[in-house]
Amino acid sequence: MQKSKLIETIKCLSAQELSRLEQFLISPFFQSEALEQPVLDLLKYIIQYQSDLDHPDLDRVQVYAHVYPNSPIVKGRLEKNMTRLLKEVRRYIVVEQRLMQTREADEHLLLIQFFKARGNYEEFERIMSHARSSLLEMVVKDEDYYLDMFRLEETYSAHLVWFNDRKADFNLEPTLKALNTYYVNTHLEYLILHLSKARTLLLGHSTQFLEAQLMESLVSKLPLEQLPILGVQYKAYQFLLSQPASPDLFLAFTHLLEEKEHLIPLEKLKDFQALARNYCISEFNKGNEAFFQIAFDMYKLHLNKGYLYRNGLIHATILKNLVSMGLRMNEQDWVVQFLTDHRPLITGLNFPEEAYHFNMAVCHFYVGAFDEALSLLSYSYDDLFYKIAAKRLEIKVLYEIESQMLDARLEAFNILIFRMGGKQLSEVYITGNKRFAAYLRRIIHPSTLHNAKRGDKIRTELANESTTVVEKEWLLDILYRKQPIKMSKRNS
Repeated sequence: MQKSKLIETIKCLSAQELSRLEQFLISPFFQSEALEQPVLDLLKYIIQYQSDLDHPDLDRVQVYAHVYPNSPIVKGRLEKNMTRLLKEVRRYIVVEQRLMQTREADEHLLLIQFFKARGNYEEFERIMSHARSSLLEMVVKDEDYYLDMFRLEETYSAHLVWFNDRKADFNLEPTLKALNTYYVNTHLEYLILHLSKARTLLLGHSTQFLEAQLMESLVSKLPLEQLPILGVQYKAYQFLLSQPASPDLFLAFTHLLEEKEHLIPLEKLKDFQALARNYCISEFNKGNEAFFQIAFDMYKLHLNKGYLYRNGLIHATILKNLVSMGLRMNEQDWVVQFLTDHRPLITGLNFPEEAYHFNMAVCHFYVGAFDEALSLLSYSYDDLFYKIAAKRLEIKVLYEIESQMLDARLEAFNILIFRMGGKQLSEVYITGNKRFAAYLRRIIHPSTLHNAKRGDKIRTELANESTTVVEKEWLLDILYRKQPIKMSKRNS
C-alpha cells in the first residue's frame, strides 16, 4: 500500500493541509452526503504515519485490520475505499488550489456574471466599473492583465449587445485592443522559449521569416513605451532571432530589462534573467570566450539576489552550471561550500542526490582526487543526462589514472549512447557524445601515443570541428599535453 496512488498523493500534502483535508471530508458544505466511516478511518490511520508514509504498518494487511477490526479479509473491500478516498483527496486539492489562486480580477468577473444572470444590472454596472478601475491602477501590466481586461470588456460588450445598446459598437475597440495585446504577449513568450531552446540545441526554425513578419506587423501597432513587459519580450525575441548572434541586440535587451525591472513580476523577471544566462552559456559553448565572464558574473549576482531560487529551491541545471563555471574560475573552495549549503535545496530531478553526488565528483576530478571521484560515480544514477554524464566523467578519470579499464568502459559508453538514442534526448546531444567517444578512441589508439604528427592532426581537426563535441575542451587539453599514455600502468 505504501506505493499506492493514494499514499503517493498524500505524501505531497503538508501537515496543515492534511488537517484541512480531514475537515473537508466531514464538512456538509463540501460533501452532499456523508462519507462511509471506513473511508474516514482509513485517512485517520494513514495520518498517524504522516512523518513516515513508508512505515511497515501501512502494509495492506495492517491497514485492513485497523479499518475493519475483527472482520475477515474480503478481496477488493479495502481497495474500493482507497479509491474513494483518493477521489476525495484529489477533489480537496482542486478546491484548495482554487481558493488559494483566486485573484481579485477573477472574483470581480464571477460577481459580474452572477448579477447579470440574476438580472441585477445596477450591481452589474457598479462592479464592472470597480473592476475596470482596479485593473487600470495596477502597476504591473503583464499578459494576465490584458487577458483580464479582455474578459471584462468581452462580458460588457455581450451585455450591451443583449440590450441592443449602440454603445456596444464603441466598446469593440478596447476589447480588441486588450485581446491583441494579450495575444502578442503570449505569442512572444512561446516564440522566445522556442528560439532559446533552438539556439541551445542548435536546431533550425523553418518559420523564422514568417514569424518575424507577423511580429513586426503586430508589435508596430502597439505603444511599446507604455507596455514595459512586452517591450522587454520583443527585445529578447530580436536578439534570439538574430543570426549570427548580435551582441548589440543582446545588450539592448539586458539594458531595457534592468531599466524596467521594477515593473516586472518577480517570476517573469527570473525567466528573463534565465534567458540572458542561457544565451551567454550557449554563446560560450560555441567558442565565444567573452561570454563566459559575463555569464559567471550574472550567475553570482543573481544567486546573491535570490533570483536563482524557485520556492526556496535551486534547479539541478543551475547548480551544475554554477559548479562548472566556479571550477573554471579556480574557485574550488567556493564551489564545495556552495554544493554543501545547497544539497538539501536541489530540485528538478526525481532523486536530487544525483546532482549533489555528480557535481561533487566533478569537484574531486578537477583537483585530481580521482579515487574520491570514482567513489561518487559508483552511485546509481536514474536520470538519463546524469547517467551519461557520470559514465563520461568516469572515462575521463580512467584516462587520467592510465587505467586498463578505459577501453572496456569506452566501449560500454558507446553501447549506452546507442541505446539512449530517441529516449527524450536530442540528436545533437547524442551526436556530441558519440563524437567525444570517437575522438578519445583515436587519441588513445597505439598509433597516436608516440606519433606527434598524428596527435597534431587530431588536435587541429578537433579545434576546427563545426559540430558539437561534448568535453571538447578536455579532449584538446589532453592533446596539448603531448604526453604518451602507457595504458598498462595502473589497474582499477
